[in-house]
Amino acid sequence: MGKWYNISGETLKERSEKMPYYRILGEPMENSVPNYRGVYRQDPFPSENSSKKFIELWSKYSEAVYNGKNIELEELKQLLYIASKEGKQQYQLICFSESDISPDEYCCYGYDVIGNGGYSILGEGLFNTKSDPAVANNILKVINKYFETKLNEYGLFDSRADAEEFLSILMETNNIIPNAIEKENWHIVRIFCAECQ
Repeated sequence: MGKWYNISGETLKERSEKMPYYRILGEPMENSVPNYRGVYRQDPFPSENSSKKFIELWSKYSEAVYNGKNIELEELKQLLYIASKEGKQQYQLICFSESDISPDEYCCYGYDVIGNGGYSILGEGLFNTKSDPAVANNILKVINKYFETKLNEYGLFDSRADAEEFLSILMETNNIIPNAIEKENWHIVRIFCAECQ
């Protein structure tokens, strides 16, 4: 199998533009929608009872994710299996890219709109409309109502066009009401399940 190439110093966006990027992810983050299958999910993390092999593979995985080191795809699959076996949740090996790659062997979940760190507004079920000011709150409610109908069963967009429209409206909303939306380097990624446990 090939390597998971991470080039040190590049952002998640820059890496995913060039080639598929792999992560092992579990349940959605706290306050996220339960069926969400995008990037904003929990990575495996060792506990006091973790096996030596888990710690070894998790260390390599962390170096790959945070420091741009290489890790073999087979090692990712081993970590996926061990994390799901030892952990309190099931994990998935996901593949994502900014290009419209379409690996035949992978199940496509859809398109996510993420910031550099992997944060996703879609992961939180669109916008939290309890924010201030009230004007921004009302606009975000309208945006939510419009885009909720475009999300699939995984809380993602089925089409790049819908994701692009969402991203465009994000940018335009911030132009009209500065700071209504978090300032991030938002970009669109296509999400696949490469292997599930």
